[in-house]
Amino acid sequence: MPPDSTLPSRPPASDPGTPLIHTRLEGVMLHINWYLSSGRARLAAEAGVSRSSLSRVLSGQRGPSFSFAWKVTQAVERRLTRLWKGTGREGTRLDPCELFSLDGSYPTPAVCALCGCPGCRVGRTWEQEQARRWEQQQAGHGHSGPGTGKGGA
Repeated sequence: MPPDSTLPSRPPASDPGTPLIHTRLEGVMLHINWYLSSGRARLAAEAGVSRSSLSRVLSGQRGPSFSFAWKVTQAVERRLTRLWKGTGREGTRLDPCELFSLDGSYPTPAVCALCGCPGCRVGRTWEQEQARRWEQQQAGHGHSGPGTGKGGA
C-alpha cells in the first residue's frame, strides 16, 4: 500500500448515533521518540488532559471535545517542532485537522509526511493495520466507508 494513501485511523464507534471521529494520533506518536515509552501518560501530562480521557478517545469510546483536541494538538506540535528543525518547516503550526477527522481524510495524507519522516516502516505498518481494522469493522457494521453518509459521517 503506498505511504501517501489516506486511511482512516480507527473504525467507527459502535453506537450509530455517535459522531464518527477518526484520529491518527497514535501513528504520529510512533514517530516521536519521546512518546515511545509511556506515550499516553506523557502526552496526557503535556496536554493537561487525563490519561483516561486520552485512552477513551484513542480507543474510540468517545470523541474529543474541541478543548481536548486543541490541548493535545498543541502538545504534539511542541514535539513535532523539534523534528522539523532544519527541514524548512520551522514555525509551522499543527492544525487539529491533522490529528482528528470526521471522514478519515487529513490535509497531509500520510503520517510520515506530516512528521517529516522519509517513509519509515513504522508509518506504513501502522497505516496498514488501521486499514485492516477499518475493513473488519465495516464488514461487521454494514458501513460503506468513510464519507458515504453512513455510520454518522
